[in-house]
Amino acid sequence: NVMFGAAGVFTPALVVVGFIVLGLMLFGPLILGAVLIQERQVGIVVKRFGGRGLAPGRLIALGGEAGYQADTLAPGLHFGYWHWQYRIIKEPVTVVPQGEIALVLAADGAAIPAERILGKIVDCDNFQDARKFLANSGEKGRQLGI
Repeated sequence: NVMFGAAGVFTPALVVVGFIVLGLMLFGPLILGAVLIQERQVGIVVKRFGGRGLAPGRLIALGGEAGYQADTLAPGLHFGYWHWQYRIIKEPVTVVPQGEIALVLAADGAAIPAERILGKIVDCDNFQDARKFLANSGEKGRQLGI
């Protein structure tokens, strides 16, 4: 028997297999860049470095630049987010109960014209899609949309 000796004790082959399995369990997620976002969380992706910087005055990256990424991570298991390249901030999902309102304050976007105090309404899936908000010329600051 390859795994067990005559007395039923572990052989070197079994010890090696055990270390390989343990190593894969410990370092597999790290090697694969695996990130688990729980059911009531959202993952905010921050790229630590990239080929080019953000445009002046911008906070959210739309084209893979370093910084906060427009696309967030939904609940589930995601791969390719290596610790040396990305920082994932796990935040609880914000829920506004029915019958209540919330003030949305956009940190990025076009400037609000001086004659208005609230940003114009843009199609952005009720502020759930930062990429759409910025692509549709959403404005920085307090928002009118509900």
